Amino acid sequence: MTDATIHILLVEDESHHAELIRRSFNDRRSHVKLDIAVDLQSARLSIASAIPDLVIADLRLPDGDGTELIPPAGQDSVYPVVIMTSQGHEEVAVQAMKAGALDYVVKSETTLKDLPRIADRSLREWTHIVARKAAEEQLRKLSRAVEQSPVAVLISNTAGNIEYVNPKFTEIT
Repeated sequence: MTDATIHILLVEDESHHAELIRRSFNDRRSHVKLDIAVDLQSARLSIASAIPDLVIADLRLPDGDGTELIPPAGQDSVYPVVIMTSQGHEEVAVQAMKAGALDYVVKSETTLKDLPRIADRSLREWTHIVARKAAEEQLRKLSRAVEQSPVAVLISNTAGNIEYVNPKFTEIT
């Protein structure tokens, strides 16, 4: 992880799983703030008070489904969500990923101990996703500006073949 403190919200109702995960992050205490919620209600309150860098949520919780913590489609996600479950079902994994989960992991002692590495990978992937979305938005703005420009724009390849003209170029010629 980076030198900055990473805020992870773990939503896990099984205390022995939560403890195993907490211990797996022990050697990263100076870089990771790990908050633990035991249900959706407390997770939502935690998110409302401080948006985490990453949410790791159990699929089945006492008051609902961990996928409910995934921001709705079409809304800019402000944090990634990794879903964990004790029973690995391919259909459920596909549904979680379609809902917007960044990853889906099946709980095992090895996986729970490996969550720091999974968190690192998820945060790196999230950083790339956010950067790509920002670049795409910047490209859309630039494209609109060229399309609406009062100046004629022509783009050609090295052989001199025209590849693009904006509406103003077409209007003038």
